[in-house]
Amino acid sequence: MTTHTTVPSPITLSQALRQGAVALSLCSLAMLTACGGGGGDNSAPVVIPSTTTGATETPQTEPPAPATSRADAYVGTWRSICIPATESNLSFYVEAVATKVSATQVSVHNNLVGFGGLTCAGPVLSTGDNGTDTYTLTGTTTVGTKLVDQVILTHNSADTKSLAYTDGSTLLFGNTATGSAVDSNGYPTSLNTAYPFTRQ
Repeated sequence: MTTHTTVPSPITLSQALRQGAVALSLCSLAMLTACGGGGGDNSAPVVIPSTTTGATETPQTEPPAPATSRADAYVGTWRSICIPATESNLSFYVEAVATKVSATQVSVHNNLVGFGGLTCAGPVLSTGDNGTDTYTLTGTTTVGTKLVDQVILTHNSADTKSLAYTDGSTLLFGNTATGSAVDSNGYPTSLNTAYPFTRQ
């Protein structure tokens, strides 16, 4: 018989964000802009000249590359840092699997993986399904030198305004801890760098 140990303070990803405990960020718009904006006209067809002589042929063309949406940068599996619970000598991390719903929305399924000790090492004591959240990208803003997404995190019909940023391998959310600064629209004005997620 398998013994299941309860992971301390089981929370979904968005709940953790509200508490300032975990911060998942999502999209690097700076990267997407570099790929799809500015410079030349990326939609112009590329002409492949014919190598046949003595005959007239219609030039072949390559179709333009498909556009990359903001949501695409979020897609994948992400893992939080190890979160210790010193009072019970246990620890856990959040594993979040993000799938694209639309160009501005992703669905994120949360799992908690628990361990004995404080370092998320050794045998897994328990795993927990912590539901699925929806992340809706509503706009962009600048934090320092970073262009980041403004997002609405929806969990159990409750919405939380946050920020999202990724460089492709690391993800950060906005700082939503109680008392943190927000702008006139209610979005955080800083990123929570204490709790990054990494791409798996």
